[in-house]
Amino acid sequence: MALDSHLHYGRYIFDADLLGQIQLVLAEWAPRWCTHFRIADPPKTKVDVTIPGALFDAVAAEMNRVSAYSIQLERLFGTRTDPVSRRVIELAGSSAGLTILIDLDSRIFFKTAGELHWGNSVALQVTGKRIDGVPASTWLRTVTKELIRRTAPWYGHVESREEFDAGNLIRDEDGVRAVGSELRYGLPGIYWLNYFGEPFVRMIGLARLETTPAFSVTRLSSGVEIVLSSDPGEWAEEDYRERRGRVVSHLGRSLFALWNEGEDAVVPEEMRAFL
Repeated sequence: MALDSHLHYGRYIFDADLLGQIQLVLAEWAPRWCTHFRIADPPKTKVDVTIPGALFDAVAAEMNRVSAYSIQLERLFGTRTDPVSRRVIELAGSSAGLTILIDLDSRIFFKTAGELHWGNSVALQVTGKRIDGVPASTWLRTVTKELIRRTAPWYGHVESREEFDAGNLIRDEDGVRAVGSELRYGLPGIYWLNYFGEPFVRMIGLARLETTPAFSVTRLSSGVEIVLSSDPGEWAEEDYRERRGRVVSHLGRSLFALWNEGEDAVVPEEMRAFL
């Protein structure tokens, strides 16, 4: 069962402190994976987690690297686009069971083809049954909570890939397309683990979040973590689906793109100006 964790930030995360915290968490919770920690793309810059600031330095080098595409543009049109404001950097380690993607953008939100998306995110993609000897779901929940505690994202969620695909992908004669993947219509959905950071606490209200009828509700950093069950593999079971429905109704259907029936999306003031 593949699992994904997504953390979205309300600031530019090309930041020595934030990337330093990611390095510390990985060094603590994935020491074996970190023995071959590197940028995945050539020149495959190594990250030595025993050296403070190593991840930031590797990301900085990648951010400043001129791409072959940029060089070709310069030859053809006399214009070079790099270094660009937006980069997606893939991190790899000693095991293919864990991949990390870091989205960095000088804009908090960006638009493409009229769609609004988060500019700065960290995604942990787990396909192995264990990471450094720890069961995948236990490891991912622990590391996600540590990252939330140390880096205070605005929003986050963790789920099996099957759960996300079942709720957010439509397959028909036109192909495959995502539903609820952009922010003009609200957040994408409710999943196994959900984190609502400071802007959402102000908008929804701490009392409402803390009384959510979920499996567990926990104050974490500047927000609230809401978990639907003990096991992410239960997402297709009837009890889980009923609990998810109660959570959506409690928090408000117009907050989520999947259940927003033509109403204006409910978003924090920090996002309103970008819609």
